[in-house]
Amino acid sequence: MYGPWPGDWPEFVDMFLNGRTMCGDYFQVTSEWWQQRDKPNVLVLKYEDIVSSPQHSICRIADHLGIQPSTEQLACVMHNCSFESMSSNDNVNTTFGTGFRFLRKGLIGDWKASFTEEQSERFERAAQERLAAIGLEFRYE
Repeated sequence: MYGPWPGDWPEFVDMFLNGRTMCGDYFQVTSEWWQQRDKPNVLVLKYEDIVSSPQHSICRIADHLGIQPSTEQLACVMHNCSFESMSSNDNVNTTFGTGFRFLRKGLIGDWKASFTEEQSERFERAAQERLAAIGLEFRYE
């Protein structure tokens, strides 16, 4: 469930909130990208928006790249970028040494199945202090 992480979930949450995972400090990286959002070569997309409105998100990407996909191309991209297609593609859904697959469930809000109330409150505090403070709204569902 936690990738190649050999520890338990509470320990992973502590490491994540303290920026000590193999991917670094989520809040710092997110903050740094958010500060670049108005640059012409940067397009900020949120996972929740992509999942809830894939066609709109793909059109935003195409517009950002200055291309106009045909109806057929748009349908092909939507199919190939769907969770179902990507999760069944071994080139996309990499398996780590422990058997963990990179893609999990593709659901918005699935964090609630793993987080305790205390962990959720800690994450919310960190998001408020480090993301809301710079004007980035965190979407939970």
